[in-house]
Amino acid sequence: MELHAQLWDVVGSGPAGASAAYVAAKAGINVLLLERSELPRYKTCGGGIIGTSERLLPSRGTGSCQGSGAGSDL
Repeated sequence: MELHAQLWDVVGSGPAGASAAYVAAKAGINVLLLERSELPRYKTCGGGIIGTSERLLPSRGTGSCQGSGAGSDL
């Protein structure tokens, strides 16, 4: 079976699940991302994303954390 003809079910939309779903979708794979909790949910870390991870995410047109000190030394 051709890789792009597959459907991937990703269970959990935390950092690992969301990243896996995003990368797979960018590769042309049909992805179903499942999450049992209502989003957005409370996060004790304040939802911070270090610079290394931020560069992998699509731009949302809200600016960038680069230079804010969050992961800028990586």
